[in-house]
Amino acid sequence: MLFDLGATRLTNRRELGRSQLAVSVFLPARKRLASSQADSNSISVLNTATLNEVIKLPTPDFVKAMSVSRDGQWFAAYQNDGEVRVWRTDDWKLAVTVPSRAGAGIHFGAVDFLSSGDRLAIGWRNGKVAIHETTTGKLLHEYSAHTDGITALAAAPASTVLATGAGFSETTIKLWNPDTGEFMRELKGHQAWVSGLAFSPDGTLLASASADQTVRLWDTKTWVEVATLRGHEDEVYSLAFSADGHRLITGAKDGSVRLWKIPPAERPPALWVLPERCNNLAISPDSRRLVTVGDDYILWDLDSGERLATLTELRGVQAGCDFSPDGRQLLAGGRKGKIRIWDFERNSLSEFDTGRDEDVAGVKTLGATNFLVAAWWSPDVRIKIWNFETRQLVHEFEPSGPQITKGNFSRRGDMAIGHDDGSVTLWNAELGWVQTNFPAHRRAVTGVAFTPDGRTLATGGVEGMAKLWNLATQREIVTLKGHLQSVHALDVSPDGSRLATGSGGAESVKLWDIHTHQELITLAADGSKSSV
Repeated sequence: MLFDLGATRLTNRRELGRSQLAVSVFLPARKRLASSQADSNSISVLNTATLNEVIKLPTPDFVKAMSVSRDGQWFAAYQNDGEVRVWRTDDWKLAVTVPSRAGAGIHFGAVDFLSSGDRLAIGWRNGKVAIHETTTGKLLHEYSAHTDGITALAAAPASTVLATGAGFSETTIKLWNPDTGEFMRELKGHQAWVSGLAFSPDGTLLASASADQTVRLWDTKTWVEVATLRGHEDEVYSLAFSADGHRLITGAKDGSVRLWKIPPAERPPALWVLPERCNNLAISPDSRRLVTVGDDYILWDLDSGERLATLTELRGVQAGCDFSPDGRQLLAGGRKGKIRIWDFERNSLSEFDTGRDEDVAGVKTLGATNFLVAAWWSPDVRIKIWNFETRQLVHEFEPSGPQITKGNFSRRGDMAIGHDDGSVTLWNAELGWVQTNFPAHRRAVTGVAFTPDGRTLATGGVEGMAKLWNLATQREIVTLKGHLQSVHALDVSPDGSRLATGSGGAESVKLWDIHTHQELITLAADGSKSSV
């Protein structure tokens, strides 16, 4: 079947047989489609306009992997028995046969041309990668890449990097210098074997498919994972970028095919790699700045990812923080009941005494109500609320119920509290009375956040999921899956379009589109992570 990717509609179809389709690949320069079937010892080369067969290429065994050189002059096929055959596409004459070096294997074996087409990379069942001369089949060099058999292999457009994956006990992607065989680095993130690899045409992204039902995108400058694409409900076996790099097509074991839009303007960049563990974060009211809290309070530019400043004066207490409603100040919890206030314009630090002796765990400013809120989680749970301008105490109360694990406020002053039994309690913070309580997670709630309009609540759980709730009905809107460990912190952008979730896993922070529920970006951090 052929589909128009712009209209996502079927444009043509041809039945090649009744058995399972093994592999297909386009030859754009020749306007051809090469396709093989699992029970057929041949490759059908079709005219892409009519799907009429142009030529049938005989093979001793069925084909598991194919590759076309970037100039369209060469075509290679990896057979189930491990033999690799290379044809010239101008006359479809067999040019080279590379004998098997590792035997057969149903899922093993991969092949790809290096950028110039003069060399061919082959991944074998024994975990080795071999580089051969295309025209002669001469072995140039060979190196051991994995302990398991190679299941995926892709060369970057400039042939500076060769990416490999293996199955079935390995879950990592390895990067190699194809000229020397030198190991460069390892990419971790998948939870099952890597079944497919593909570089974007401009070489800025590497896409990886896995039996863990996900597709992951990696920034090739930093090699940081920038997105996890979820939607398949079975093992993802294949993937390919469109020629313009704006779309990614993925196919799964259950026969489903998904089309993902990746326009350059919306490609999720790796904004930064955090230099330390991140315990809290705050986004400025204009959505242009971000403060992360670790050993230091660090100010970032959200557009460029530039590190603007390290607020060394706030060092020493890793407490929750928030911007003032006008964005000119940063307020952070401090020791012995103090709230620390950093003035960005004056570069000066001041303090506000809350009247309690215990360290302040976190602060929140509520622009819509002009409130300043401070919270203590131990030795007892207590909330104090002041008028932000006058610093006059408005209300103080002590939430009750099951053990409290997390709390947060809406702009209009409502408070959501998560409990260790998985429930959430909504409070009117100004009056100090309970509005409602509802079950949200099977285990402890580890994060809560309101949308700016106060109509939706995001919750995170120890089971690694985030959920969105309609507060009018207390009904779940969607479950966001992607983190592999507890989702212990959440924040919603001031415009209400994005949700940030933080986890203790390798994928430290994820950004989601609140309206489409799609994952937009993954930010990784060096070392361990506890929260955002």
